Amino acid sequence: MKKRQLTQQQIRAYAHHLQMEEKSGATTEKYLRDIRAFACWLDGRDISKELTSEWKSHLVSQDYAPTTVNAMLSALNSLLEFLDLRECRVKFLKIQRRLFRDADRELTKDDYQRLLNTAHKLGRERLELLVETIGATGI
Repeated sequence: MKKRQLTQQQIRAYAHHLQMEEKSGATTEKYLRDIRAFACWLDGRDISKELTSEWKSHLVSQDYAPTTVNAMLSALNSLLEFLDLRECRVKFLKIQRRLFRDADRELTKDDYQRLLNTAHKLGRERLELLVETIGATGI
């Protein structure tokens, strides 16, 4: 299995690769920030499957949101692909989609009536009609 240290030269080459892939400036900046954080965490150790898995666990332990962890892992996996270290890639966290919104976020009848009354008091007829439409359709 290949093992390598991550160098600044490799990071610069990866940045150039991202530009050649026509990644947006924001994506390139985000990926490079995540890769530099990984390099700092590595602290000169060789890249290995064990360490990339440890990095994933480290991110989870830092209480990052699962989508944030997956975004950071996406940057890492992209780098590993670029460095021809495919065997060191890690799987993303599984994120279960919510089919329904939390009940706490539902609009109660009192809330609905308060919105209508406020719109009426303010003379905002269009807003009042909009609130009624939303209430009538169940949106």
